[in-house]
Amino acid sequence: DADHASSHDEKWPHVRESSHFFGLYALHRRLFCYNSQTRQKNCSNSFWSFDKLIPLVPLFGRAVWFPSSFLAEAAPPPANAVSSLSPPPAELEANRRAVVTNLDRSLSKRVQSLYLQVCAWMVRIDSDVVSKKVASTTRRVV
Repeated sequence: DADHASSHDEKWPHVRESSHFFGLYALHRRLFCYNSQTRQKNCSNSFWSFDKLIPLVPLFGRAVWFPSSFLAEAAPPPANAVSSLSPPPAELEANRRAVVTNLDRSLSKRVQSLYLQVCAWMVRIDSDVVSKKVASTTRRVV
């Protein structure tokens, strides 16, 4: 599941952008409660299934936002939709723990990879600076 954890790194920018839709959906549900239970059920299922992809969104530092918790409080699914939600509400906490555990496991690999990238960048910059110094001194001599 390390691949699953590393795929989160690539998704974070999109998650932050798409999280605005959760607020708009909750506002819409508060202002205009539909009469159509089918339509409401489909929307709830679509937003709730987002939890399978990204169960948490890092905001700043150790602060995280849980989209499914927000939906459960701000725009609870209709009663006829609760049984068909995927993942089921009872499994949300276990899913979150699994994702956090995977992220913790992959942290040291990610840090090592970034460290090597920084080292390679520093060597490249250093060699560029040295080559420019050598080029400028040979021009002066000539």
